[in-house]
Order: sequence, then structure tokens, then C-alpha cells
Amino acid sequence: MIGMAYFVIAFLISYLITPKALMMLKSGGLMKNNFQGALIPSTAGIIFSAVLALTYVLLSFTSTVSIVAYSYLGFIAFVSLAGLVDDVAGSRDNRGFKGHFSFLFKQKEITTGVWKAAMGGIIAILAALLISTTWWDMVLNVLLIALMSNIFNLLDVRPGRSIKVFLLCASLVVIFLPSDTTTILLYPLAGAVSAYLVYDLHAKSMMGDTGSNVLGLALGLALASGGNLGARISVVAGLVLLHIVSEYCSFTRIIDHNKILGLLDRLGRRD
Repeated sequence: MIGMAYFVIAFLISYLITPKALMMLKSGGLMKNNFQGALIPSTAGIIFSAVLALTYVLLSFTSTVSIVAYSYLGFIAFVSLAGLVDDVAGSRDNRGFKGHFSFLFKQKEITTGVWKAAMGGIIAILAALLISTTWWDMVLNVLLIALMSNIFNLLDVRPGRSIKVFLLCASLVVIFLPSDTTTILLYPLAGAVSAYLVYDLHAKSMMGDTGSNVLGLALGLALASGGNLGARISVVAGLVLLHIVSEYCSFTRIIDHNKILGLLDRLGRRD
């Protein structure tokens, strides 16, 4: 029941503030060309951490919001900031782990992508410290959280794609791996992105790494805290495989060549 309260409150807050937030981004010049070349507000993912914070504030008046929730909020805000730096100052010349780290070793320069990866790794370690019981458990959780956060960056190249995947995965986690983390993190974020989704689907804005980092981190935290050993190992193995595939073939090409995946990917879009 409390989970639905998180969802509904976050949905309403997101519904109310999203139009104003997008106007703010537009007036502030935070605009980018999307995959069709249209100039639209970028970094709309800043909405998610703001909605999460406001949801906790409102619920703190009627129920006890645990200290763990505030810790998660700090992680969410920090990883969103790392994504924001990459969205605003990053170059698209170097993509993926291979591109960014090849540039680092060859040019001896740190790209915003490397910076984002480093910050994401630090956050994954700090988060894993909260929920791990042994050193090998911590290693597994760090990999799970870090890789999950990055995979959503790789998916977020078409309108609504990352959000659809997040909502599907979050629903499965809530049903099969319920935990306190799903209640205080996945429910409110699902509410926030559900209200925002139409803007992303209709290519009126894009959340950028500022938002996709948040979705991946939240899902990774939920799986790390609620998943058994077998489930976590399986997810990490799948994420490693997906990252390897992404270095050689784009997910968009794979999706476009599969009728079912292509249909789901285009569902709700106007392009």
C-alpha cells in the first residue's frame, strides 16, 4: 500500500512540474538535436531526482521515511549530476567504454564520459557498502549497480526506449523480488517517469544521461538488495554480454531487425 502512495504522489508531482522544468531548460539554452535533427530540451532527467526528493518530503509528514531512502536519494542526485556534466559538456566523438578509455590512454585526457564512468563506479561502491555482507557479495553488487546504470545510457538513443525498459524491469522486480528498496525507490521513480514518458515518446524532450543514469542505478540497487545470489549472477552475466555486444553492434540495429522488438520500440512514438 505504501508503495502505491509513493507512486501516486511522485506521478502527480512529475505531472505538475515537468512542463515548467522543460520551459526552464529551453529558456536556459539546454537544447540539443535529437536523432531526427529536431532541437529539443535536453537533460530533462533532472526532473526525476527532484521528484524523488519532493516525494520524500511530502511523505515524511505522514509516515517515517527511512535514513536509507535519503542515502539512496544522495546516490541518485550524484549520479544524475555526473550524467548532467556529460550531457552539457560531453563530446559525441567518443562513445562507449572502448571509445572513452581508448582516448584516455592515447591522448592522456579525461573525457566527460570517463568522468561519468568513474563517478558511477564510486557511487556503485558506496551503495554496495550499504547492502553487502561479504567482500564477494560487494564485488557482485558493485558490478550489478555499475553495469545496470550504464546499460540504460546505451539504450537511451530513441524516444521512450529506456523508460519502457525501466518500467518493464521495475514491474518484474516489484512482483518477484519485493524489498524495502523497491518501495522507496522503484515505486516513486516509476511514478515520475510515467508522467514524463509522453514528452519523451513524442520527442518533445530527452532525458539524457542525466535521467538514464538514474533509472539504471535505481534498478541496480533494487536488484542488488532484493535479488538472491543466482538472480544477481545471472543479471550481471547478461549485462556483461550486452556491453560486449554494444561495442560491436548497436542495439538500434538489433531492435529494428526484430519485428516484435521493433513494434514495442515504436509503440507510442510519432516518428
